[in-house]
Amino acid sequence: MNKSVKYVAVGMMSFLSLNYLVAADYTSLFQKSYASEKSGDYAGAYNIIKEASMDGANDMVKYSALMREAYLQGMMSKFDAAAKLYGEASEVMKGAIEPLIYQQYHLLVAKKWSELIGSAQMALKIDSKNYLSRTRLAYGYFYMGDYKSSVKEYESVSKMYPLDLDVKSMLGWAYLYAKNNDQAKAIFTEILSIAPSNQSALAGIKSIK
Repeated sequence: MNKSVKYVAVGMMSFLSLNYLVAADYTSLFQKSYASEKSGDYAGAYNIIKEASMDGANDMVKYSALMREAYLQGMMSKFDAAAKLYGEASEVMKGAIEPLIYQQYHLLVAKKWSELIGSAQMALKIDSKNYLSRTRLAYGYFYMGDYKSSVKEYESVSKMYPLDLDVKSMLGWAYLYAKNNDQAKAIFTEILSIAPSNQSALAGIKSIK
């Protein structure tokens, strides 16, 4: 083997060995974090990942770290912080709907309605018929007081999922708050025709009378 070929081969081996060590280091970090979580130490599990340097890590490792940080913040009921981290994860993996779905949940729990609407809209640019994002968009509009937009979104979802009585019930309430009592009553009556004990529909009918 001539010298130039030998140097290239040695260089490649060193590069692969370094990559292996880097990958192994991240694997160890995640494993330590999982162990801390298993013992109930969510803060410790979070800090293990948060304080680790991600310099040189590939996008999958960075994404996984952010998703784990967000999850652990959520487990500690830090919903705003979790939502922010899920947003950062979505920036690392462009086109991924996964972090946006999780972000929406935490924004919903934190009652950040305008941010929930924004996250749902971003997700729907990726998957225009995503059920969770469509219903959360409608929910966000409802609690922002934009009942017309809420009706529009709930109607669209209800057409795709006719037996989803939770969606249908929210459609009825959106109509009611939009001061369209006739449509609201029709929706609630339809629900009660197949689910006579549906509490939301019963409350809706009662509020109209």
